[in-house]
Amino acid sequence: MNKQHRLCKNEHILGVINSKQKKIADNINIFYKENDLKNWRIAIIASKKNFPLAVIRNKIKRQAKAMIREINFPFPSLDIVLVIKSNWIQATYQENKEKLKNIFSKLIK
Repeated sequence: MNKQHRLCKNEHILGVINSKQKKIADNINIFYKENDLKNWRIAIIASKKNFPLAVIRNKIKRQAKAMIREINFPFPSLDIVLVIKSNWIQATYQENKEKLKNIFSKLIK
């Protein structure tokens, strides 16, 4: 992901989560909020509580970024926070990608 598509600051991430706009899937929660920019920004959260090993957390984040690149949705100007749940690991890459694709399609509508 390009630097312009990253949502980095903690205050921005908390602002998106506190906006109370969310979509829920089996293994992902997506919080979103409109922004004033011309592009979308995204943050991926895999908590230490759900995934104690840093290797697993990094793998999950890499997979999610790859899925977002493959899906290639024309996002409107949104700030998006993906919160990945602990049952992400039990599903395959393709299953997770389909769930992410479905939830993003609901987000655009």
